[in-house]
Amino acid sequence: MTKELSKEEFQNLLKEYEAAYYGGTAIISDEEYDALKDKYVKLYGEYDYVPNEGDTGFKRVKHSFPLKSLSKKQLDDKKGIKELLTKLWPVIIEPKFDGLSIGIDKGCTTRGNGEEGDDVTAQCLKINGMKYLIDYNKPLRAEILMTHKSFKQLNSEREKEGLELYSNCRNAASGMLRNLDLSKVKGLTVMVYEELGSIKTETDDLKAIKEALEEKIQDTDIFITPYYVPNTIDEAIEYLDKLEEFRNNIDYDIDGWVIKSNQPDSLNKFGGMTSHHPKNAFAVKGEAKGEWTKLKSVTWQVGKENITPVAELEPVFIDGSTISRATLHNMSVMKALGLTKIITDKGETLVHVVKANDVIPKIINVSNIYCSNDAVEKEIVAPSTCPVCGHLTQIKDTDSNSEILTCPNIECYAKIQSRAEQMASREAFDINGLSEKTISKILNTFDVNDVSEILSINVDEILLLEGYAQKSAEQLYNSIQKAIKKQTLDKVIYASGIPLIGKDASKLIAKRYKAEELSNILLKPDTQAIKELCEIKGIGKETASSFVTYKNLYESMSAVINEIVDIAIPKSDIKQKTFCITGQREPFKSIIENAGHKVSGSVSKKTVALIDSSLDLSTTKALKAKELNIPIISTEKELKELL
Repeated sequence: MTKELSKEEFQNLLKEYEAAYYGGTAIISDEEYDALKDKYVKLYGEYDYVPNEGDTGFKRVKHSFPLKSLSKKQLDDKKGIKELLTKLWPVIIEPKFDGLSIGIDKGCTTRGNGEEGDDVTAQCLKINGMKYLIDYNKPLRAEILMTHKSFKQLNSEREKEGLELYSNCRNAASGMLRNLDLSKVKGLTVMVYEELGSIKTETDDLKAIKEALEEKIQDTDIFITPYYVPNTIDEAIEYLDKLEEFRNNIDYDIDGWVIKSNQPDSLNKFGGMTSHHPKNAFAVKGEAKGEWTKLKSVTWQVGKENITPVAELEPVFIDGSTISRATLHNMSVMKALGLTKIITDKGETLVHVVKANDVIPKIINVSNIYCSNDAVEKEIVAPSTCPVCGHLTQIKDTDSNSEILTCPNIECYAKIQSRAEQMASREAFDINGLSEKTISKILNTFDVNDVSEILSINVDEILLLEGYAQKSAEQLYNSIQKAIKKQTLDKVIYASGIPLIGKDASKLIAKRYKAEELSNILLKPDTQAIKELCEIKGIGKETASSFVTYKNLYESMSAVINEIVDIAIPKSDIKQKTFCITGQREPFKSIIENAGHKVSGSVSKKTVALIDSSLDLSTTKALKAKELNIPIISTEKELKELL
């Protein structure tokens, strides 16, 4: 391992984590990211980059006003905080919500790259009370959250169904917000905290929002941010130090404070925005609970896709639990932390461990202590062979150039175990009784080279597994037979366990191709197959290449399913029609797009019909439709007749 990452390598690493975070699938915790970013600044100077979600497959919408990030100060940097308070005074202090930022302006859009984001209106309309925000006459900014109560309830349901549990409230909220199955979107809360484009003071804006919405949003899942207006700078700093006290009295996650100038037209007074953040506000981040402890060794854990380095620690007690292990993610993160060696004698290597999101232990800093000049150092070397199957390891080729170790042996026991668990999950084949423990028993009893072989197990073979009697064996067998009888194409793809092909990618591919068409594409030369898969919006080269590289997993899985039901939208010779929707978008949008037609954001001469379930003829779109003699409809029946 080299001593540290180059500037370009470090930038690529940070960009990768930012893109994942703003796309709703954070790879590392906030504490780890902040620590890495601070280290970059110390090594290479200012870092000013605006992240992007990438192509998520959702419709992209331009924001009416930019949704920027915030510059940050740590809670213990009292000097820096005081300087900014003095500059922006008077100020207002609000919680910094740990959720997903959205813009609301007749629809709902994720933050994206700050200039445009994903249209998640349909998902947001599943939140009780959201219609009041969408109908509000001014653009708003809000945070999508999941309360601790909803999070526990959701994970409890997923545990009963044998599904993977969400790691924290933000990931759960992200999963709901980007779920294409609207019937499964639940448990979300909205916290409104800003009127976009206003030149009034922040307090006047929040009072106006509260006055307009307070009665309407009672008994809904919509809330308006709490805030505090300090009388002096010392009073403001004293309030900031009450972060943990505030956290203990709320049922949602925050990771600090937001401080905004409370002057009229403050954004313009302080010079507008940089490419990254507004100049009239900043965030104060709280410190995660953590301790320093001795690093004993680094071991390597084999998962479905990657081999992950894990820090083995001298046990340390942090916030109610004893920590003895912590993930190090990948080799690039280890280099960024400066963790390339361990002092084994006449000194020690210490690591700063924090409980990210108050649950998961993470390492954010490394310090080598030398007790003498002849201290013994041991270089940390990634294994050249897989710790489980002994196959030669390799570095995965990624767009960010992160050094991610992988075992290319698709028949590796650990990889088969992980893929089998995915296959049995509710998101895939939903095989009741095929649990993690049962899969492990099967793999330890029989010679299994491919996950699909598990689906061929019979009752007599199940009876050979520890703990199974005739009745339980028949129940498991019947569950498997039900699964292989009939499946939709997207679930077959997902159940195959192809690296980088998750639920969303599986659905995108299945919507584009029928099963027979997909099989024909995979028969073509690899370069041509990759090119055609890349034509699907939301499928990048890395994802397409992985599908083609591991196409045998899909082929073997599809071979054992008796009937694969296509969800691909059939191509039609009928001229594509354009519709416009105002108010409630679902199920109208899905009906239109599934029929091969499109939805426009505005009414024009090309519009076939305006859809408004409320039949409010006073809206701008309704008035425009009447002017152009375009029909206004309100029911699914009327829409289907037009299609």
